Amino acid sequence: MGHANSSTCIKVIAFGCANAITWAILLLVVSILGLLFGWGIPVLGVTASLFIGFNLGWLGIIIGLIWALVYGFIFGIIFASIYNAIASSCACASTED
Repeated sequence: MGHANSSTCIKVIAFGCANAITWAILLLVVSILGLLFGWGIPVLGVTASLFIGFNLGWLGIIIGLIWALVYGFIFGIIFASIYNAIASSCACASTED
């Protein structure tokens, strides 16, 4: 087993932060579309069942954004860690010492 090529590694914390921000922006956009046009209501219903305190009120949306940041960060660091583990064990990603 070789060492992972530095170009194949993901910075775990940075990826977690980027993923958290992406989840929060997505939830904000879908929530605003739901408020204004009634779009995505079934998706928001599922989200409300997962994110305690989330609803289509402004306070509920803020609570949902906090949940989205937390879940996004956690799943981002899990994904990046798994990716790095797989990339470092792959023969094509190894370098000669």
